[in-house]
Amino acid sequence: MRLVLIPVLTALACLMAALYGALHNQISYAIGPDYFHAFKFIQFRISPDLPPRLGAAIVGLQASWWMGLVVGLPIAALCARAPTGGAMVRLFLRCTAIVLAVTLGLGLASLLVPGDLLDGLVPIPTAAQDPRGFARAALMHDTSYLAGILGMMAGGFYALRRARR
Repeated sequence: MRLVLIPVLTALACLMAALYGALHNQISYAIGPDYFHAFKFIQFRISPDLPPRLGAAIVGLQASWWMGLVVGLPIAALCARAPTGGAMVRLFLRCTAIVLAVTLGLGLASLLVPGDLLDGLVPIPTAAQDPRGFARAALMHDTSYLAGILGMMAGGFYALRRARR
């Protein structure tokens, strides 16, 4: 039963990662809309006819669902050590909450980087009209991917500690 749950929980992690990306992009769009207009909408071929917030959500869905595979599969596998299928699901959900908290926390913490430190930190396309906002949103995105991996490590450690209890 628990082995059957691994792909199911991984699929759930992909869905959660996609939804996280859509919501995350609402924050980063508010911080640096230029990041989307000068880069992400072009990269993901988002129609200029779409409302920008919807376009940002679509970019978030497409850009982050795969992190559910990267993060969810190892955590689901570690959670399979739980004594029952129900315990496995509960443990997986707690681990996922840890991953999301670490990812959100570090992503938001990246917004505290002073503006003068942003200069030269990320490449800014010539089409960008707000280089500082672009850099802030880009840093938030890059930090969030790294934070997802750190969150996976924290969630995995939690799973290892709790699986057999």
